[in-house]
Amino acid sequence: MYRLKCSIVLIAITLLPGCNEDTAKGWKEVLANCSDTDLHSSKDVLYFGISNNLGPGTVWKIDDAGNYDLRANYEDYPKLGEFTNRGNSHNCDGSYKTSFSGGAALGLSTKVVPISGEVKADLENVSNMTVSADNVAWDEVRGIPYEKYINSLESDDPLKIDLKDRADRHVMKKALRVQGYKVILEFEKSVGGEVQAKYTGPIGNLGQGEFNPKLNGKWTSDRKLEVTAEEEFYIAGRFAPYEADGFSSAGVAIGEDTVEITNQSNISYAPIKEPR
Repeated sequence: MYRLKCSIVLIAITLLPGCNEDTAKGWKEVLANCSDTDLHSSKDVLYFGISNNLGPGTVWKIDDAGNYDLRANYEDYPKLGEFTNRGNSHNCDGSYKTSFSGGAALGLSTKVVPISGEVKADLENVSNMTVSADNVAWDEVRGIPYEKYINSLESDDPLKIDLKDRADRHVMKKALRVQGYKVILEFEKSVGGEVQAKYTGPIGNLGQGEFNPKLNGKWTSDRKLEVTAEEEFYIAGRFAPYEADGFSSAGVAIGEDTVEITNQSNISYAPIKEPR
């Protein structure tokens, strides 16, 4: 099984054991000024961090111990993301700002700006961070087309077998999409030209491949770096059980068809080619 790493500034998704609780806290603070109040009190939302490869339609194994194993994403099965209704956007006013001292910026790895490895040395003098988003929206899987796609797969297809023959499989029924993501990093002292060059223009090559949301860096002064996302991405999701004959939500009221998320959630990547 491949364990995803919390790594690289602003790019990787925070998926190591213990990361999710802090990731959720950080994103809730960022989104506190968004008009969708359902974001702040819901117990069925799993925050996984910045990703353009996790979203509605992805397949997961969820157990009672709070383990969330990603079984199939858009890279594995691109069509999983094709049966989605884009939700209405909710405006986000304001931003989330936090200050650091004594190298505390390295703690960003437990928030919404994960850093590690060589990047730590570049960013150890960050003194303030401001995170904002223009709007958010809940995108939702269209159940019948999704079920038809799964049923159309060959009988020996690993995904079909995984969904039909296991009792603990879930599909991310809804996912929270973020647009207009921006982070401003302020440094205690002037940043040298070599480091500035590393974070000027497209900085996605520092990311984790398929989880890269295509970020762009711009220095507004020798002490301030502004990073913006060139495209929208997902940060959180809600899950619905998937049984042999499809979603098990027939007769269930909207909003009550998703599973509650445990506080201590361990997220990992366990592709379907590995029997579980």
